[in-house]
Amino acid sequence: MISTVINILLIILILAATAFCVFAIIYLKKIAEQVEAVRNDVHEYIEKPNPILENMQEISGKVNDIATEVGNYWEEIDDLIKKIRERFSMISSNKNLKEIEYPVKYLVRNAKALASGTSAFWKEYKHK
Repeated sequence: MISTVINILLIILILAATAFCVFAIIYLKKIAEQVEAVRNDVHEYIEKPNPILENMQEISGKVNDIATEVGNYWEEIDDLIKKIRERFSMISSNKNLKEIEYPVKYLVRNAKALASGTSAFWKEYKHK
């Protein structure tokens, strides 16, 4: 009688161990699939630049274009200012016109330099 009970308990133990092994295999397979999905996501994130960086590159490119256009127009504006200065030289002193002209000129130069620097920075950052 005792050996029968021991045999029954042994069979239950073997069935429980088998069920545990099957459960462990299924659970480990799910974990492996999740790890693989995470690995793929990380790989995709590394391969593709961050969307914010792409937007910043696009914005810096547009700012650079605008600064270049303003720089091109500045020559025309500079010629116009020189002509106006020549015509009104008797009304206003040469010093007053320079005080008006140079801050704007420096502002445009600085904006163009900032845009060029930003564009160069993003190009270098993109290549790394």
